[in-house]
Amino acid sequence: MCSPDAAAPELRAAAPGLNDLGGPVAAVAEAFGLPGISPAVAALAIDKLAMKQRFRSDGIPVPWFSAVESADHLREIIAARRQRLVLKPVDSRGGRGVLQLDRTSDLAWAFGESLRQSPSGRGVGEEVFSGP
Repeated sequence: MCSPDAAAPELRAAAPGLNDLGGPVAAVAEAFGLPGISPAVAALAIDKLAMKQRFRSDGIPVPWFSAVESADHLREIIAARRQRLVLKPVDSRGGRGVLQLDRTSDLAWAFGESLRQSPSGRGVGEEVFSGP
């Protein structure tokens, strides 16, 4: 704890401690010329769909994914792929709104519940992978 008359500490870098602070912290780093992620990189880190699209366009392998526009669209995706799907809000964190679904799931409820956790109201469906 610093006393009111103590010298201000020298800032050497800016790094977010939480996902949702990436944008503001990146802006501070840029404004003060500090090392840190750029605002563009912070935006990608917050938006799962944009991040996956960027990875794909840069040739980085990513599991299958798609924007999910509606409960009907979600139903179409699951019917066409005939496998389980993970639905996520594109811009939430901490696992909020992440659901594993299949053709027996209540997809109208799932779509609403997942996107309720998204500040932008957008969702992404992803292929399910099981670990070792």
